[in-house]
Amino acid sequence: MADTVPGRLWKVEREKIRFDYRVLGGLKIPLPKRFPLLFNPGIKSALRREDPDLIICGGYHHPSSLSALRYAKKYRKRFVLWCESHHESVGIRAFPIDCYRKYFIDSSDGFVVPGRKSFDFIQGFDVSEKKIWIAPNAIDTELFRSTHDDFRTTGGPEQFRKRFGLPDFNILFVGRLAPEKGLPAVFKALHQIQKRGFQVGFVIVGDGPCRSEYEQLVRQLGLSHVVFVGFKQQEELSYYYLGSDVLVLPSHSEPWGLVVNEALTCGLPVLCSKKVGCADDLIVEGKTGFLCTEVKDYEEKIVELMTKPDHLVRMREHCYTHIEQFTPQHCADGFLNLCQFESNQQVVPSYI
Repeated sequence: MADTVPGRLWKVEREKIRFDYRVLGGLKIPLPKRFPLLFNPGIKSALRREDPDLIICGGYHHPSSLSALRYAKKYRKRFVLWCESHHESVGIRAFPIDCYRKYFIDSSDGFVVPGRKSFDFIQGFDVSEKKIWIAPNAIDTELFRSTHDDFRTTGGPEQFRKRFGLPDFNILFVGRLAPEKGLPAVFKALHQIQKRGFQVGFVIVGDGPCRSEYEQLVRQLGLSHVVFVGFKQQEELSYYYLGSDVLVLPSHSEPWGLVVNEALTCGLPVLCSKKVGCADDLIVEGKTGFLCTEVKDYEEKIVELMTKPDHLVRMREHCYTHIEQFTPQHCADGFLNLCQFESNQQVVPSYI
């Protein structure tokens, strides 16, 4: 429906796309404080030309999604909804929106979801689990692991701390600097930690509408060792993951949270809000990270990891092991299982 939308700064690496694809021209309908809605007038004619047996639609929010659903019903095509929504991520709960969401889900023939929260969300619409397939969200693991050994054996962490003037223990945030990311909770936790005499650094990778507000908050709280490095492309991120000790993701709303995949791939435990979509799948309490709900949780877990370095080392090993279940191959297998079922080659979907 679109290459990207306003507020998304990552580059599209077309040279890595090794399959036929087409991005339809269209309109981006702006919404206040949200990503725009996408409308592609040519979507129905494109579908008629392709004449697919199966349509997998990414989300239900956009006018183009509804156009694809109407095409599928008119021409009796199988229609599957790829859905990352979960109970904590659904922002607008007005009656007309709820009715539309239920209509779209009731009209779909099957569903592909990335994890447990979205699975439960779809089941909440009285959908049989036999109509839901899991294709876990994944990242390019090789991109993040290719620099592991060299970085750690050549003094990378020490050079990282020296470059930014950081102490021995550092937390990391990667993402948009926007209200839904919940960063003030971490600033307040860091304030309490530093008041207790602990030296903790905080590296913030990303940009967004709240950057100046957060920089001002850091000054008001008198925080030290807080570094804003701005937006970085994906191939640059492993440097920040490998140089830090723990990732924080305190989001109020997050469909999945691929930064958690990235962190675990680099052996970095995560302090994660319970409202993040991947929390039930990627966070194993005390092994790959901790689930947090309030400022005190972040404060206590950061101090615990600082003061128990042996536990932190064990958690890193758990991170490496657990993320092996969330590779691009696992994601591809989920879609393949769906396609095999649709062609009567399989009768039961796989579920992680």
